[in-house]
Amino acid sequence: MNDIITFLDTNCIPYEEKVKLSSKTWLKTGGTATLWVCPDTINQLITLLEYCYENAIPREVIGHTSNIYYVDTYNPDLIISTSRLRYYADTDNYIECECGVPVTILSRHAVEKGYIGYSGLVNLPGTIGASLCNNSSCFDCSVSEHLIDADFFNEETGIIEKLTPSQFEYSHRNSNIKNGKLKGVIL
Repeated sequence: MNDIITFLDTNCIPYEEKVKLSSKTWLKTGGTATLWVCPDTINQLITLLEYCYENAIPREVIGHTSNIYYVDTYNPDLIISTSRLRYYADTDNYIECECGVPVTILSRHAVEKGYIGYSGLVNLPGTIGASLCNNSSCFDCSVSEHLIDADFFNEETGIIEKLTPSQFEYSHRNSNIKNGKLKGVIL
């Protein structure tokens, strides 16, 4: 763990040591994480994922934990939270956003702008990244219906790819990420 702590300090990536998961998770469950890392930027997340890939460091990447239940005996070494990656912006033809943007915030923004197909998502918990992995939907609205493409850190190759909706192979509340055919992190 000393090597990764040195790496985090060198790259100014925020972290906490010996974190009780019950103090961080939505459902207030879990044991203790040796390291809880919260990158402030996508570049910090990418740098950290590359470091973990190059050094074969196991880790778990999570969003806001609204759909995670940890047993109290679960004590992971490294959890990376995307909860600070909340940037989004309108362009001429689409909304670009980071993986940690809460679905509720993005969908409410879209509804306020008059965009169609978001009204059923305004109270959906979780992050955009997680909702794309899970093909989350509510009231005949689905986040995946609005996906143009997604930057994806492939954990098998260490390369960032641009995935299109067809590569996710979406089905009801499922995708190639959720079922394990694709291993990686939506950025």
